[in-house]
Amino acid sequence: MYSKAAELAELELIDYNRASRNYLEAAICFCYVSTDSACAYFKKSIRAFINSEDIDSAIYLSMICGYMYETKFGTCSRSLKFYMISHKLRIKNQKNHKCIITYDDYMAMEKTNGLEFVKWRQIIRSNKRICKKKNKPLDICLKCIYAHAKLDEDFEESIYFQDPYKYSFKKRKPFPKIKYIMNNIAGLNDKKQHSAVSSDSGIYSNTETNSTQ
Repeated sequence: MYSKAAELAELELIDYNRASRNYLEAAICFCYVSTDSACAYFKKSIRAFINSEDIDSAIYLSMICGYMYETKFGTCSRSLKFYMISHKLRIKNQKNHKCIITYDDYMAMEKTNGLEFVKWRQIIRSNKRICKKKNKPLDICLKCIYAHAKLDEDFEESIYFQDPYKYSFKKRKPFPKIKYIMNNIAGLNDKKQHSAVSSDSGIYSNTETNSTQ
């Protein structure tokens, strides 16, 4: 249903914003059945955002898809492709980004001062409220998305995307758990196992294990 509505909005009504939302809903539905099929609709949603000139949302959704395919579905190669889409969009459209807190910062804080967590959780919540008021997606990159995931208590339970009309975050039931264990690719410095895809992207490709396409 969502996929047909999205195609109608994109191809006949030329309403890319509506198309992107419907493609996203279709992708989320497919996630419970086939992550391969979901991938195609996530990409269509990203493309529709680009066509509507909503580059910030395209970057954001690319990052979230990368995070989901890495941590929820265990498909590192597909995850990296989504991360690269986000990175290339940021460069092509000259979108500057400054991390509120990086994953390296989070790890250092975890080792030295646990009291800082309370302060940073408040900062993350405050930033999220500001984004909702401005009707804008969060500005995240690979260097900070894992810190957001750790510090935001709603991150794992939500498809972290603002509804432009309700100004709220949609709660989703958890995706099926997979029997898959992998190391976070963020913040790793072992060059034998991870080689940089881009020197300034923070994106690393695992060179020792094969991932599902």
